[in-house]
Amino acid sequence: MVLRGQFGEEGYRIQQAARGAVADPVRALYPPDLVAAALTFEGTPEIVEVLEAGFKRMARELSARLTERNAIAKRVELTLIHEEGKPTVLRRTFTRSLASERDLFTSLRLMLPIPPERPIERVTILLSDLRKARRVQLDVYEGRSRTDLAESVRTAMMHVQTTFGEESVRRCSEIPLPRWMRVRKAFRDANGWPWPALPKEECRKPDGATA
Repeated sequence: MVLRGQFGEEGYRIQQAARGAVADPVRALYPPDLVAAALTFEGTPEIVEVLEAGFKRMARELSARLTERNAIAKRVELTLIHEEGKPTVLRRTFTRSLASERDLFTSLRLMLPIPPERPIERVTILLSDLRKARRVQLDVYEGRSRTDLAESVRTAMMHVQTTFGEESVRRCSEIPLPRWMRVRKAFRDANGWPWPALPKEECRKPDGATA
């Protein structure tokens, strides 16, 4: 009765959840405007490359979490925990929105003192000032290097798969060819013949849509 008086009809559900009778998965909603990641190194890295490898791992993890929440970040708090003494806390607000693995990694590299003043044992990252992402279809080909293109395609596919499921979009290289096409390709390769142009009616998907 007390719970129902304070929470209304949700009071009964709260009581059931407290007794472990609710099977719904638990989602962390507090704090609502933070995304965090942490990494503890095996020993203290003595070269910057080891730190950067850790940053890449955390940037990938943070990017995936932002994608799940359909969010972007503006503010980064980087905490470097040393062998001894007080930790180093670095904060920076970026004008550019942070969401992709590449942008997050670049922001962390910009904040890291090179070389670090003291050996680092652990790194924690907090992303705050989260905002809803505004998705815009971009041309992934125009004026981009091969590396940028691959990152753009990977990020775009991750957004779609997170929203609509793993099978909602696939690369062409992941789609198996029909058996008859594999047979013709094997026959062509074995005899050294050029690949014949397919009739128009064969250049169609199984559902009848033009490929």
